[in-house]
Amino acid sequence: MENETQNKSAASENLAKVLNLGGKALVTAYDATVSTFSKIFSTVKREVPVISEKTKGIFTKGFTFLKSSETSELETKIKEYEKQIKDLYFEIGREGSKVSQGESPVELEAVKKLVIDVRNYEKEIERLQKRIIEVKEEKEAEDLRKKEEKKAQKLAKLAEKSKRNKNKDEEIRKLIESNINKALKIGEFESLSEQEIFGKVARDLLDTEIEIQCLAAAELGKMKNAAAVPVLMEAVKFEHPELIAEIINSLIAIGDPSAVPLFEAQIKSPKYTVRVGCLRGIYKLGDNETAMSILTEALRDDHPEVRRNALTFIGWKDYTSAVSSVIQCLKDEEPRVRKAAISTLANLKDESSVLPLISTLGDKDIETREKAFDALKSITREEIKIDVHASDKDLEKSIINLKDWWQKERIENVSTPEFTQAVPEVTKIVEPEVTQPEPEIAPVEPEKAIEPEITQQVIDEPVQVEPEVTKIVEPEVAQPEPEIAPVEPEKAIEPEVNQVTIEPTQVEAEKAMESESNGEPV
Repeated sequence: MENETQNKSAASENLAKVLNLGGKALVTAYDATVSTFSKIFSTVKREVPVISEKTKGIFTKGFTFLKSSETSELETKIKEYEKQIKDLYFEIGREGSKVSQGESPVELEAVKKLVIDVRNYEKEIERLQKRIIEVKEEKEAEDLRKKEEKKAQKLAKLAEKSKRNKNKDEEIRKLIESNINKALKIGEFESLSEQEIFGKVARDLLDTEIEIQCLAAAELGKMKNAAAVPVLMEAVKFEHPELIAEIINSLIAIGDPSAVPLFEAQIKSPKYTVRVGCLRGIYKLGDNETAMSILTEALRDDHPEVRRNALTFIGWKDYTSAVSSVIQCLKDEEPRVRKAAISTLANLKDESSVLPLISTLGDKDIETREKAFDALKSITREEIKIDVHASDKDLEKSIINLKDWWQKERIENVSTPEFTQAVPEVTKIVEPEVTQPEPEIAPVEPEKAIEPEITQQVIDEPVQVEPEVTKIVEPEVAQPEPEIAPVEPEKAIEPEVNQVTIEPTQVEAEKAMESESNGEPV
């Protein structure tokens, strides 16, 4: 063991002598090849023990890329040469240890041959390294060529698309021009100057600058002339989001329901401002069935502003059938959407939303809690006492108690209405008939209408009655029976008619007086 250690030590010493005697060139070559590549590849081997065929030969000094098969082969060859150089240096050290004291190991033929072999390997490594650089440069040049080729293809496609769009835009402009001329002919204008202004503003839609087109669309909306509707709807075909949003606002301002199909078509626009405008247009101009479906669907939109507007419009439309969908929005990640959902539920006033709103009292946003508290008071019409600014623990306890209270309240309200509704039905029958004697006077008026019928009966069957009997009529009319008249008004009239039949005696008396004056017996 000691002999082996001594031999290695001697070999190392002689190797150092050889290196010193061999000159600076040999040392530099050794440092540039063995040391550098040994460090690089030992690092790779240590950090990545198993390297797949696709990632074999990846450098770790500043860049990482997948090499071609040729590069991998060259690097593998370099590794083999480096190993050979290491072995040769060890052999040089061993040969140098054989020389006697005072002899130079460099002068040995075996050492000279070994040094020549080392230099040959180093030259080969240098050649391979140059080839690797060439391969990299070729690859970079190829990548650059492909990149330029892709760029050229992309530019060609853009140019082709631009050409197609230009042709398409020209066709759209012709259609817009045609609609403008038609609008000027059949449109209703209060004056010739208004007609001229309309034509000038509408023709700004034919401009190539998007800013001018947007201003023209907005100005047509301010005019609120229905003649602009077909012109604006044709301008949508330019497919510019900002222009479409402005056109939608103008169509809403004009208020023509014929624009609703456009709103339905643009509700899936990638620009959220266009979607919001479409919702507003459908809310104002669409029928209830269409609006209900689209607004409910918009509650699942990706943009919070679209969801918020949809909730607001549902509340304004009083769509109680959408309560369940609105309740789901109480869990929305955006506070503004949650607050809009609370406002909508407060407008709808559906009791099924009370428990979810009670849960919302524990929301992390203070304003949302306060809004939920106000909504609960509005829906339940009860004085709810809870501190929404309390600590989490106290607030959680209050919410549980409030839920228990509401559930008990609902159970009590289920049976109470059946009793409270039965009592008014009885009182309505008794009280109004006793406290209102006005119907008693009604039988007095029909007496005048009955008189002609009675006189005819008396003429057919005359009865002699003393004139004093007529005094009986006045007290009977002045003393109506209050209890009989309200219960059976028709029967109460009959006895009065029988008594009133005495009144025809006045007619009979007059007839008797005429007979006496004529000398006829009565």
